[in-house]
Amino acid sequence: MRGIVSLAAALALPTALPNGEPFPARDLIIFITFFVIAAPLVGQGLTLKPLIRKLKVGAYWSTAEEQQRVSAAMRAAAIAAADAHLAQSKAPPEWADELRMEVANRVAPGAAEGAAHTPKDALLWQLRCAAIKAERKELIRLWRGNEISDEVMRHQEEVLDYREAQLQKDNNLRVRDHSHRALASRQCNGG
Repeated sequence: MRGIVSLAAALALPTALPNGEPFPARDLIIFITFFVIAAPLVGQGLTLKPLIRKLKVGAYWSTAEEQQRVSAAMRAAAIAAADAHLAQSKAPPEWADELRMEVANRVAPGAAEGAAHTPKDALLWQLRCAAIKAERKELIRLWRGNEISDEVMRHQEEVLDYREAQLQKDNNLRVRDHSHRALASRQCNGG
């Protein structure tokens, strides 16, 4: 319906003047009127979807793309935190290779019951805790910056909670001494 009055007015122009001469520029007036109506419709139609995505309005903007973007940012934060923690502990850099592979592939670490608890295992556990803490911090930063939706935030937070619970469970299987377990639990939770 947009512009129908303008087009009707342009089409209502007489084809000839009262003296019999053709109406000057009638075809040009009709063409310009049609263009003035069609151009904004096409322009708005083509730019509406990108505008909605940019403003993040509506319920159907791509959560899969958003999940990938936030996962990449969280992995980068996890690896950076693990590297910082590793440098602070002055341990060999190759001790964190296993964690880097886990973060890259997102494979949950496993622990055999009664497995020996070595200094490398303890440090790797601390690195995993630091990585989860950094991922959570990056996730909250993205959410507070309105870069991700609440739905993606909840999903990623659930994944982090699961990994943290699995990490605590694995650590409890490895560490049998109660006081050592309490110390390790405080370290992972930031206490």
